[in-house]
Amino acid sequence: MTLKELRGIAENYRDRIICHREYLHQYPELPFCEENTSAYVKKELGRMGIPYRCCEGNYGIVATLDGARPGKTIGFRADMDALKIEEQNEVPYRSKNPGVMHACGHDGHTAVLLGLAEALSEHRELVSGKILFFFQPAEELAPGGAKAMVDQGFVDEASEVYALHFQGETQTGTIRTTEGVLMANADAITIRLHGKSAHAADPNLAADALLAGAAAVCALQNIVSRFVNPLDAAVVSICTFHSGEHVHNILQDEALLLGTVRTFAPEARKCVEEKIHEILKGICEIYGTTYELGYEKGYPALVNDQKVAKRAIGALEQAGFQVERCRPDMGGEDFAYFLNHRPGFFAYIGCGNRERNRMAPVHTPYFDIDPDALVTALFGELVLYENAVGEISG
Repeated sequence: MTLKELRGIAENYRDRIICHREYLHQYPELPFCEENTSAYVKKELGRMGIPYRCCEGNYGIVATLDGARPGKTIGFRADMDALKIEEQNEVPYRSKNPGVMHACGHDGHTAVLLGLAEALSEHRELVSGKILFFFQPAEELAPGGAKAMVDQGFVDEASEVYALHFQGETQTGTIRTTEGVLMANADAITIRLHGKSAHAADPNLAADALLAGAAAVCALQNIVSRFVNPLDAAVVSICTFHSGEHVHNILQDEALLLGTVRTFAPEARKCVEEKIHEILKGICEIYGTTYELGYEKGYPALVNDQKVAKRAIGALEQAGFQVERCRPDMGGEDFAYFLNHRPGFFAYIGCGNRERNRMAPVHTPYFDIDPDALVTALFGELVLYENAVGEISG
């Protein structure tokens, strides 16, 4: 099928996918709580006559569409969860769930994948082999929903897997990606410091957990600059520091620090974890405190398959997308589990529109999606599919 024909098919589903997105945006649900979103997807798949299976232990759905002729099995993923953010957009489809918002575009991802499922179900002549539609819960909260889908065997039969992710500060029609590593290992650290309380007038009688925590916050920032190979990117960030209540004259016996570690290289990941232990041990010896470290290895680094990515980028450029090869970033994304299991491709796709004043980044209360971007994303997924099965023409 020609690119012009694929673009026409995408345009035919404009109203439907905008409707999906605006409905889902009004009823966002947090990770592992996507009951109504999952029910909506099931209802729509039933309307289309597409069979599906459900994941155990979460709200994930895997729909399957058999083609008119033999061929490869290709998978596309959309995530469904939202964030704890109070929406500030004054739009008719504003979130109706207080304190919860689709601020990362997952409502758009789900809407576009429903559009892809309907388009291909009504154009079976485009489908060779089999196509899998992964409606994944809980991308925003480790351990994430992708790992469960992989562990339960839903990804096993896929030859290749694909995902597009909206990016608010990028103009509609632009795609940002790279061949190889795109996102980092994303680990979480929980540090609990235990000391001895005393009156603030008698600091010599205390083992001040708050002071030890303050020293730890400063010292941990030196790991990257002094212990990690300068050629290996890494980030250590302490994001929460809590010790005591609202008092002026009591030294604290407990402190809690929460943070994140981002790395690409396994050696850097190992180095950072070891140095956190060493630094905390030294600080506790100085201040007379003890520590507990919870180091949770989260999503692995997201790595696009070189061969698949090169082919996909070429097809998207041929289709008229402006493709920017971007540098890897320190974000985390559990589609990495899919890519560790099967070769595939992940890319950011612009959903910003300067003329409509929609350029807010994801994870902010003003994030929104240009309606044209929904159609553009559907066209992009059609291009990626037809390219993967070798059916696209000029």
